[in-house]
Amino acid sequence: MPYEILVNDDHDLIEVRYRGAVPVAERERALTKVSTLVRQTGLRAVLINFSAAQAESEGFESSNRFAAQLARDPNLRACQVAYLAIDALQVNAVVEALATARQFPLRRFHDRTAAILWLDGGDPV
Repeated sequence: MPYEILVNDDHDLIEVRYRGAVPVAERERALTKVSTLVRQTGLRAVLINFSAAQAESEGFESSNRFAAQLARDPNLRACQVAYLAIDALQVNAVVEALATARQFPLRRFHDRTAAILWLDGGDPV
């Protein structure tokens, strides 16, 4: 499994840490689990960590399906979602654009501290 999901009690957030090449299907499975955790814990901050990973580009249909899953999930829509990617090429820009167009609440960061500060309700550095 190219990811692990952690509850960070210090910052009241859920973190998904991806590793290696991550296909859309794995991202769908991970965020289904995150949605369940959001419902169970009441946490509303999610850090999607791609600092040690690369989202695979699999074409428009897969990207569109995943963005639609994000946008229609009521648990995830109630969250603030920060993407941590050191390099912009680590994330699937099509998924990001489609999710943003559907008003999914996400923001990309290059710095973990800034992402966590934003999720904590502060201004990013």
